[in-house]
Amino acid sequence: MRLGFLDEETVVQLLTKPIDEFPPGAISAELAHEIYRRSRGQPFLTQVYGYALVETLNRSKRKSATLDDIEQIEPELLSSYTYYFRGIWQEVPPEGQAALTALAHGEPIMLARETKRWLRRRMLVDDDGQLLVPLFGRWIREKDEMV
Repeated sequence: MRLGFLDEETVVQLLTKPIDEFPPGAISAELAHEIYRRSRGQPFLTQVYGYALVETLNRSKRKSATLDDIEQIEPELLSSYTYYFRGIWQEVPPEGQAALTALAHGEPIMLARETKRWLRRRMLVDDDGQLLVPLFGRWIREKDEMV
């Protein structure tokens, strides 16, 4: 069973008002759109961002999150959930890994038809052969810096 990504409107709704009792403005529509941009609506990553922002607000006893909060939690997300990204990475064949690495570093590539099809089916690249989830691209870049 393949679960697709959430659309932007759904992500904004889930993050700004996940339940009726959620405080208005805790996560603004602007922040929710930014989270969508970084996660492209991947359900697990959307949930992780939301959870981390709520935890940040609770720890700091604040009522609303800011873009700075996203910047501060993202390295923690990459570290805490590296098993998630590594699990995806380990399933990608070598030619797909090479393509994803190039895309994550902003290098233009020409994807072989089979590789592009494989990556698209797993929702790693879009129809144009571009990296679909920017957060995954950041993980790839950081992984490469550690080697």
